[in-house]
Amino acid sequence: MAMTDSCKRLAVGGDKLDMLTDLPINVIHQIQDHMSIEDAAKLSVLSRAWRYVWASNPKLVFNAQFCTKRTPSDTRDIISTILFQHHGAIKTFLMDISIIHSSQHLVVDRWMLFLSRNGLVNLTLQNQNNGNAPYKLPSYVYGVGLERLVLSNCIFRPPCSFRAVFVSSIYMPQNFQYYLCIAVLPLN
Repeated sequence: MAMTDSCKRLAVGGDKLDMLTDLPINVIHQIQDHMSIEDAAKLSVLSRAWRYVWASNPKLVFNAQFCTKRTPSDTRDIISTILFQHHGAIKTFLMDISIIHSSQHLVVDRWMLFLSRNGLVNLTLQNQNNGNAPYKLPSYVYGVGLERLVLSNCIFRPPCSFRAVFVSSIYMPQNFQYYLCIAVLPLN
């Protein structure tokens, strides 16, 4: 049997270096940073080397567009699955928690606990004031070395001992609730 032209091209091209497969992981993550998490996961079909790269991306973005495509229950399940299958540090986490009813904020607390143990440095939580109660940031988030914190319709109530964390940037919109605890530090 004679090989067709397309089969010949495949056979000849098979020896060539696959440029996508050989990209460094940080370059692949930078490419994924410009995509939705869904599209990043779809990249896994490009090559075996890319199969699980999306699960190690240090930047996870679950914006309003992602969260409103499905039911709140499905959104919670998908985010939980992605987080708990993730391997490696999660440096940046952005999430719109507006669709998660305040009675389900314990799920968000579990995500915050997981993130606080996985190298979080940049946290953004958006909670549109559409009848949903403000989200209270759990205490274990205050022990994380955050560099950037952006909160919308959240309660930020750091403990009096809040000195171990140095946040270089905090954005507080007008509807933000902030409780300040002043501590007197002894001078030696």
